[in-house]
Amino acid sequence: MMACVRHGYWLYRAGAGSRLPSAIIPEISRAQRRLARIAARHGTDAAVRAYDIARRYLWEDWRTGGGRPIWYDALSERWYDRADTAASSQSSALPWWAVHPECAALAAMFASPFWAELAVPAADRRHRLFYQHMLAVLGIGNDWTRRTASIRRFGTLPEDIREQAGWGRLLSDPEWGSPIPTHGAPSKIPFIGITDLVEDPAQTVGAFHDRVVRDQHRPVVRQVGLRESREHTLEGFAVKLSPPAGGVDIKGWAPRSLDAYSTATGLARVP
Repeated sequence: MMACVRHGYWLYRAGAGSRLPSAIIPEISRAQRRLARIAARHGTDAAVRAYDIARRYLWEDWRTGGGRPIWYDALSERWYDRADTAASSQSSALPWWAVHPECAALAAMFASPFWAELAVPAADRRHRLFYQHMLAVLGIGNDWTRRTASIRRFGTLPEDIREQAGWGRLLSDPEWGSPIPTHGAPSKIPFIGITDLVEDPAQTVGAFHDRVVRDQHRPVVRQVGLRESREHTLEGFAVKLSPPAGGVDIKGWAPRSLDAYSTATGLARVP
């Protein structure tokens, strides 16, 4: 559907017609079989539509949108490692086939009426299961992140789900994402978070610093993840890396958070 594994060619969007490295074909084959199961269960159109929605969030909203999740960097790191390993070299451009396995996995979830219904906010916060399962499907392995992830860590997806649900559309419906009707009024779907827990800034920054250290030892400047602009949003605070000094300038942090960060990492603030 997205690739011809028999002949070893990528067929979808960016890089269509390019040759696939032989080392990546087994992983691409598994993703293709997953898409085939979606098509067999829900139809080819539903499979392609779910894949395109997954691509939108993975490659556009979560990558460059204002609500970039802190866990997204783990994904981009994996994609570049996958591309580097398959091609036996490092490249500054990320081929789409490196993202394909996660996109197919997310598409399977988006095409499911069960998960689509569970995604709609509910007073008992059952929609938390939707977001937890999403992180598991994407292979985000940090247990702390999975347990306490705020709904605000998922970009525009939660608001898109609320808006479309107001018009009676679930994520798995063919009409989901279509323009809002010009007549009538939507149902009121409340905004309901998925956790009451207050996150510890020291834990968050500690995980963030680990990724910074790994990034500083990579020789190639990438286009995704920490290598993209070195500007990020962490728990609502602007964070700017200073590679030469190895420090982090954190604007808007409370003194307690700064002390916790300094103690945990041993790094000083950038002047």
